[in-house]
Amino acid sequence: MARQGIFAGLRGETATLVGEKFCGLNPLRQRIVNAQTAWLPVQGQGQWPGLLISSIVLGAKAVNLPAELRNLFQAVGLSHFLAASGYQVSLLVGTVLLLGKKAGVSSKLAIAVGLITLAFYLGLTGLEPSVIRASLLWVGVMAALASEQKLNTVGALLLIATVMLLVNPVWSQALGFQLSFLATLGIVVMVPPLQQRLDFLPGKIAGVIAVPLAASVWTTPILLQQFGYFIPAALPLNILITPLLALLSLGGMVSALCALIFPPR
Repeated sequence: MARQGIFAGLRGETATLVGEKFCGLNPLRQRIVNAQTAWLPVQGQGQWPGLLISSIVLGAKAVNLPAELRNLFQAVGLSHFLAASGYQVSLLVGTVLLLGKKAGVSSKLAIAVGLITLAFYLGLTGLEPSVIRASLLWVGVMAALASEQKLNTVGALLLIATVMLLVNPVWSQALGFQLSFLATLGIVVMVPPLQQRLDFLPGKIAGVIAVPLAASVWTTPILLQQFGYFIPAALPLNILITPLLALLSLGGMVSALCALIFPPR
């Protein structure tokens, strides 16, 4: 409980609704979830497909996934796919910057749009630690791009971890926080040499293999310490499903944008 910032509990005998107020971006988040569950019905599957997309795009705080679905993903070592993370942040900001470049707009304008998009997405996900970490790192990347400087990624990552723990020391005990930083550090440190080792493969395929492999190497020890078991199929499944995750994430982001513009009736 302490890892979640919970140090006391209360029990209520009765509850009375005194009114609904706008709370952050919760109404917009719920609109997206409602739209995705309405637009993605599958015969015999209830609302699972839409809830799954919402969880991938917005994170676990946005939806209440069925326990069977959570258990299934956990059993095969893919439970991290059910939460918004640095992967979605990188995909979103990278797409915005790429579209800006293709449209011929100035790099500073594209970066400004990227920062606004990043802030909006951070609010939608409910300030998850992994999304905060990725967002701050992307702020550093875009600041480096704007100033035409090279970013020391490892140094920036350590600075972000320090600042986040100064703000909320409890995060140091949160498994999601630990895994997020270890996976990112592993990707930064190991992916370049791994891609060199895999130079006999096409660049994109080498990247698809190197990224989950590096993340797994750095996160497996802490997973073993926490849960006491290892899932051999997790790594090959991660490699195979990563391209699908990109498609689902992009599709979910497009449908989320459509839901904000054209809310379901």
